[in-house]
Amino acid sequence: MKHLDGKLKQYSQWCFDNCKSTKVSTRTYPPSSVEVAAMRRLGTIVCRFFFLDARTKAIDVHPTDTAGDAVQKLAEKLNLTSTDGWAIYQSRPDGEEHIKSFDYLYDIISAWELKQAFGTTMKKLANSSQSGENRFVFKKRLFKSTQELSQDPVEISMLYSQAVYSVVKKDEFPVSEKVALQLAGLQAQVALGDPSNQPKPEYYSDINSFLPSRISKTREQQFWIPILAQAHRQYGSSRNELTAKVLYLSCVMQYPLYGTTMFNVNYKGYWNFVNSIVLGIHCDGIMFIHPEDKSVIYQFKYEDIESIILDPSDTFITISVNRSTQPLYKNCREGNFPIESQKCFVFETLQKNDIGSLIISYYPSLSNWILNIVECSKKMKGTTNEDRLRLYQNVVVCRRQLVDLNIVKKPQEIGGFLRNTLRRLSKHRLEKLRSEQGSTVHDHGETYKGFSHSFWAFSKQQIPFCLSTIFDQEESTMVQVFDSILTFSGLGTSGETIKRAEDEHVRIVQSIMEKCMKKESLLNELYLQLIKQTTDHPDANSRVNLKNWALLSLVCSVILPSIKSIRKYLIAHLKRCSSDFLSEEGKYARFAENVKYGSPSL
Repeated sequence: MKHLDGKLKQYSQWCFDNCKSTKVSTRTYPPSSVEVAAMRRLGTIVCRFFFLDARTKAIDVHPTDTAGDAVQKLAEKLNLTSTDGWAIYQSRPDGEEHIKSFDYLYDIISAWELKQAFGTTMKKLANSSQSGENRFVFKKRLFKSTQELSQDPVEISMLYSQAVYSVVKKDEFPVSEKVALQLAGLQAQVALGDPSNQPKPEYYSDINSFLPSRISKTREQQFWIPILAQAHRQYGSSRNELTAKVLYLSCVMQYPLYGTTMFNVNYKGYWNFVNSIVLGIHCDGIMFIHPEDKSVIYQFKYEDIESIILDPSDTFITISVNRSTQPLYKNCREGNFPIESQKCFVFETLQKNDIGSLIISYYPSLSNWILNIVECSKKMKGTTNEDRLRLYQNVVVCRRQLVDLNIVKKPQEIGGFLRNTLRRLSKHRLEKLRSEQGSTVHDHGETYKGFSHSFWAFSKQQIPFCLSTIFDQEESTMVQVFDSILTFSGLGTSGETIKRAEDEHVRIVQSIMEKCMKKESLLNELYLQLIKQTTDHPDANSRVNLKNWALLSLVCSVILPSIKSIRKYLIAHLKRCSSDFLSEEGKYARFAENVKYGSPSL
């Protein structure tokens, strides 16, 4: 049964792939004049790409070239050995945005020209280095390892430029004045050469190109010039250019925030910190960073995240942490104190999609939580209440067919219990018991020949009998299987203990499959149990419900039930749930519908 482990990994990979768009343009604006001209002659245009050290490179861009294609062309022109983690951004007057590898560059250029035509951007200036202009920027996006230096001198030079930009221009690290001068000395060595060549004092006059403004504004310019010259002699003297870059990088890499992509967000709620903070996305996890002193307020690893929800109708991102995660402490001048037991954080930001995309790139297992906003909006408009009612009625018809064919076992134990204890129960107690058993007339109006809605719907309690009519000796086996399903989802007797033990989860799945694939009747019972556990869960996005859906999806990809009426019930169940484009349940249902083993004709 080793292949089951592979199936689980394939499913996780699908979640990652499913959140990616295909390489298809979704433009809603007319092509640019440059693009039209290039299309007519089926040729290319020369496009200039900027680097963080103010250098530029021009390459030919074809109308069918994507950002990923441009990265490869730039790497070849720069002699960059590996493109892993490198990406292209579009820098606009209103901010910077990552361009996905499958996006067409011509679409980006067309959008720029369209905005410019309506006067929403500044006119293109003759000097291409002026701010306010649209441009493509090439820089490192993913830092998979922040403690190891690259062996490629080209990559070292580019990472050095990016580090200087982060330290001096963006002031992203809590650099002290002493460290800033050490770094400035190395930077001057790279830019001006050895101080023995006696660089002129005016070479140091652009203070803000060597020091972050937070530090440079503490003294007037004339005082900084000799200080920078001394730092150059003390820290940069006699070092060749590559050595100075390596030392600069090695120093910056000691900061925990190195390699962290930072987003300005607003916390929507009440806590002991400022509401306007910096959300840091790192290869190891997520950080909440104080914007002034760059201290880490709170941090946790990706595996500690239970869910990430991007609000499709607003600019909110919600991050929920597993309840078992220990509270972390803020270390600052006010003292150490925990964020108590808070496990849910809501932030407002216009960059929520960039944040979600970056998290997926670092930790693909979370991709099933990042909703495809475009897909949701389109599908929701196309699904009417009549469609939902029709899909539900199809499920009801299939259930009644199972009852009429005597495939499912009538829950006589529950009914008998109610009849035998009817006289001994008070009216209040009787109504409560009926409500728990789902046997009231208000129970979806679905009771049919003694089969109430609770028979078909999710249960967090162990069932005392099988759902289908099977032999007595098989009854105990399948009751144990249901207990294993509860345990796998975190509801069994030992569910809390092993909820996060992935190796134990795989063992449970293997045990379930080994038991149920021995005989068709057991497999059919397994499907009825899994359909039950994925029907009408109170919280469609809960961890318990998604665990049950993961198990049903896995079984669907291996083998289908042998009884035709159960197969029809399965298909109706999947179609009904897959019509939901807002919850994760719908995404799992669509996946299970696509991977049905063999897809037998019904």
